[in-house]
Amino acid sequence: MNPNWQNFISTRGARLEAGQIRDFGDTQAELKAAATGTVLAPLSQFGLIRATGDDAATFLHNLLSNDVQHLAHNRAERCGFCSPKGRLLADFLIWREAHDYLLQLSADIQPALLKKLGMYVLRSKVKLMNAGDDIVLLGLAGDGTVAALKAAGLDVPAAPMDVAHCAAGSVIRLHDDGRVPADNPFVIKPGAKPEKFTLGNRNMQGAALHPQTGEIWAHEHGPQGGDEINIIRAGVNYGWPVITYGRNYGTGTKIGEGTAKPGMAQPLLYWTPSIAPSGMAFYTGERFPGWRGNLFVGALAGQILVRLQLDGERIVHQERLLEGALGRIRDVRQGPDGLLYLLIDSAQGRIVRLEPQ
Repeated sequence: MNPNWQNFISTRGARLEAGQIRDFGDTQAELKAAATGTVLAPLSQFGLIRATGDDAATFLHNLLSNDVQHLAHNRAERCGFCSPKGRLLADFLIWREAHDYLLQLSADIQPALLKKLGMYVLRSKVKLMNAGDDIVLLGLAGDGTVAALKAAGLDVPAAPMDVAHCAAGSVIRLHDDGRVPADNPFVIKPGAKPEKFTLGNRNMQGAALHPQTGEIWAHEHGPQGGDEINIIRAGVNYGWPVITYGRNYGTGTKIGEGTAKPGMAQPLLYWTPSIAPSGMAFYTGERFPGWRGNLFVGALAGQILVRLQLDGERIVHQERLLEGALGRIRDVRQGPDGLLYLLIDSAQGRIVRLEPQ
């Protein structure tokens, strides 16, 4: 077994006793080797892609969400692969071994992502390959982790986005000078990142302060379906990737444990299929009196402006405006003149002002 796995495991906050990192050759034997609380699963539950070659760093840097060129040796990061239009196609763990990069993801997604990445390889000195099936890996990136551990009768560990010592999947709350507020929910939790304010968020794209309560309302992209609107509150776990109304890209297979679980918040609203929400604003102006107090959300994939009518914290009605008329709406804001302004995401990008008839 590559000795670097021990360092990799320690960076993820998992616990392994001496001698547990080894190859078994049998799925159930591998699973049963996991101690209570240890996040360990066999490669049979995951896919692993190795990118190797002189251009590997540049190649991945141009395609992935993270700056992998500066990824430290034997350190892992959560990462994403997006389409040219910015749609998230897959998320996974990536880590570096010397000049190679390894991508760990759910086994049912691996063939499709390998094929997709391969489309960009033709003019580069990069080789992509399935990294084999003889390594015991941490079950921190694949969607089959929970099911695999349950099948073996083991305790299910906390999912990666629920861990208080990991900054991913969180709202970060700081003073404007960088200090951590003393009342942040994880300040006194040993080993936790004190700047964390929430758990279980996926991919936030818009946020706005409620004009009456001052609370932050935010929306986030789901995977394939399951875009959400939530009210951001201290210490709340919003569920990703344990619960979601979305499915795996391409395959449509289940993610996590379902759509609800005790201790995890339900969204105020979710969209399936996805609209890819982007930008958010509460309307408080005078030019559209019938819309005062409404929440507006732009949409990229949906190419719409969504008007949401509220009753306290309940969303009681939604209206889809301008469907397909303007293209991908990147942001929506209320101007000082009380009108609404939309930022259009296109090669000829423009700002559109909405006026009453």
